[in-house]
Amino acid sequence: MSVSTVLKPAAGTPAARTRLDLPTLLDGAAQAFPNRPAVGDAAPRRELDGAEPRRLTLGELRREAERLAGLFGQFRLSPGASVAIQLPNVPEAMLAIMGVLRAGLCPLLLPAGLSRIAATRAIADGQCEGIVTATRAGSLKPGEVMRDIAGGNLTIRFVTAFGEDLPDGLIGLDRLPWSLADAAAPLDRDHGPDYGLVATLDEASGQIFARSCESLIATGLGIVAAARMRPGHRVLSLLPPDDLAGLAAGLLPSLAAGVPLTTMGLFDSAALAACLDEGQPTHLIAPGWLEPSLAGSRLGRHPSLAGIVYVHKLPWAHRDERGPETLAVPCVDILAVGEYALFITQRETGEGPRFDINGVAPRLPSGHALVEARAADGMLEVRGRAARSRTLQPLGRREPDYAMPADRWMQVPMAIETEGTLITGLDRLQRSF
Repeated sequence: MSVSTVLKPAAGTPAARTRLDLPTLLDGAAQAFPNRPAVGDAAPRRELDGAEPRRLTLGELRREAERLAGLFGQFRLSPGASVAIQLPNVPEAMLAIMGVLRAGLCPLLLPAGLSRIAATRAIADGQCEGIVTATRAGSLKPGEVMRDIAGGNLTIRFVTAFGEDLPDGLIGLDRLPWSLADAAAPLDRDHGPDYGLVATLDEASGQIFARSCESLIATGLGIVAAARMRPGHRVLSLLPPDDLAGLAAGLLPSLAAGVPLTTMGLFDSAALAACLDEGQPTHLIAPGWLEPSLAGSRLGRHPSLAGIVYVHKLPWAHRDERGPETLAVPCVDILAVGEYALFITQRETGEGPRFDINGVAPRLPSGHALVEARAADGMLEVRGRAARSRTLQPLGRREPDYAMPADRWMQVPMAIETEGTLITGLDRLQRSF
């Protein structure tokens, strides 16, 4: 499925009906390819949560999401209400996201290692009415933490969890009756501006931002295009889907481009090697700091690697270092500009990661950029289909600004330094109190 196919609205269709969402993508993919793998574990989960490895086809993911949506619908939450999701990098995280969206609600994605104080604040600021979590994630017990947070927040209507040894007060999600899938309400296609939003937490600032599914899909397809993913390939992600980069590089290729997602909750080099030894062309999604270790290992040169996508975090400082004259595998670099946008660029032979301000993301077949950037008096400004200001709204003020044009520049609170067109430095503005 091409970028232009996904993002092109039907002629003569009202704008409120042309916004594409993730449940619609899943419905279409599951109907066309019900037995195609969607998401699965890469490694045993004994140390993570004790669960058996899980794999879901597109048809199974759709049916399971409908079952969750049926459960959430019984709580009669406010239309478009936020539901916090705090899960490790496992298939259940993707299932929870799709189930919440399928119910017409807004998932708020929280990092698994978020502190109790930060989680309490995020759930309150996000006006969450429900929580989805796990009973255990390594040495952490998020189920108990979320139960205690909910006890002090009167807006929380339910706390649900995947996993065994369910704490008192939580609703288990592992053995829900299938009748709930039939109880899921039909998707409201005549939805308003609160429908189809996905929210993420910017940990550095504590702000919560919501972006439309359309913007999220555009971002994911930009990664698909840059990494040259195609059916028959798969994505193996080391990043949990708890921020824009982790979600766009993981779940989106599976739904929009037929590239199944394999998750790894805890890094296991032996399990990673075993996955690659299966022989399926694989795109590895890894944090940027892991590059030196991968480059010097057999894994980084494995013949099954179709490419590596390195995700870099702020602060960014360009280093004028020579890369290898011949890349072992094609590389794509992503710079996560907080939760505002992703800069996506293909690595050139003989170079390290670099970002050119005139080409921070792939272009649509029409020639339009998914994301554009510029420096204005030392400040970063962005615009484009995958970085619309209307898609980045604090949850407390969801203005219906879907008419805002994609060519409007949005100032981002970040300082930028350039040499010519090369971005040499990018960091958040220092806040004074």
